Amino acid sequence: MITFELYNRSLTSPKLEEELTAVVRAPKFSTGLHGGFKSASFELDTDTAEAYKWLFKRHLFRLLIRDGKHVLWEGRVEDPSQIFGGSSQGEACKVNIQSYGYYNNLKDIPYNTAYNAHADVVIKAMLTANCAQINADQSNIQATDITIPSTAAENYLDIYPAQILEKLLSFSDSTNQRWYFAVWEDRKPYLFPRT
Repeated sequence: MITFELYNRSLTSPKLEEELTAVVRAPKFSTGLHGGFKSASFELDTDTAEAYKWLFKRHLFRLLIRDGKHVLWEGRVEDPSQIFGGSSQGEACKVNIQSYGYYNNLKDIPYNTAYNAHADVVIKAMLTANCAQINADQSNIQATDITIPSTAAENYLDIYPAQILEKLLSFSDSTNQRWYFAVWEDRKPYLFPRT
């Protein structure tokens, strides 16, 4: 059985806030590369007071979709929207919930980097400095073997880590394989070549 679990914002000591399975309607979730867990959306049947919580108090809460113990999707609530119906306490209404995987943490804060290193080294440094919601375990980031020169540095200033990452990975490596970055279960980052 697929379950929907909502946790608070804390990633160091997460607390289950609500089991949502019974109230979720029309769920959709996806994965992709670059990215990993991409987006998840669903409607909630709820009352006006609960809708208010979703619209104003649950931004960046952690959403986990499971099939038994297997994680199907993990991310954060970002765009709750529109209440349909319900104008006073207790009336039924619907809320649309849009969530995104933790790859979106690479789109939160612009980053400046000066580098003359392999892409994996730059990516690790960028994650450590600028992406606190992504797990610090970097053991799944494989090494690339081409040094990226800092001559194009102006194109890498004041842009988001996701943009930097995609620019760096376009250099590939000596095998000319395509490289991908993803954030999967437990918010762990992965960097790997296409097989």
